[in-house]
Amino acid sequence: MHCLVVDDETRLTDLVVRYLSESGHTTEGRYDGPSGLAAARDPRLDAVLLDVMLPGMNGVEVCRTLRSEGNDVHVILLT
Repeated sequence: MHCLVVDDETRLTDLVVRYLSESGHTTEGRYDGPSGLAAARDPRLDAVLLDVMLPGMNGVEVCRTLRSEGNDVHVILLT
């Protein structure tokens, strides 16, 4: 699975990325809404773990933008 983790808490993001990578998933992390949105547009992605409270653009806005673009990647919102 190819996963994206988007959270402004860098230590938490890095921990989740490391855990998922060690579990055999291709995983990358982003730390704000705009860069998370850009990375989430990658058609190879299978899932996005997305924090709600992000700098620049909140997670709900990121998800709404993806959906308005026709992107149906699986999204798990973290609060």
